[in-house]
Amino acid sequence: MKYTLPLIAISSAPLLLAGCSKPDPMSFEALSADITPEMANLTQRQVDIDRTWALTYNENLRMASDDLVRMWFGGEPSQLSPYPTINTSGQP
Repeated sequence: MKYTLPLIAISSAPLLLAGCSKPDPMSFEALSADITPEMANLTQRQVDIDRTWALTYNENLRMASDDLVRMWFGGEPSQLSPYPTINTSGQP
């Protein structure tokens, strides 16, 4: 038990010193090796492209759902009701 603290300190010292030996990511060599590291095309990164695809897919699904409601006249009152339907839209 009394050797626990020195053992932890000795075993963690190489890990702490190894963290300082990384090359500088902002050095000229690192920057000139890959000038645009994350660009998938001229203006967008891959995450931007994925977000655009997800947004387009979501909008297309919502538009298809709206089209199906219009196709089945989901926004219209039923003509099969034996009771008269009342127009509550305020339009004459």
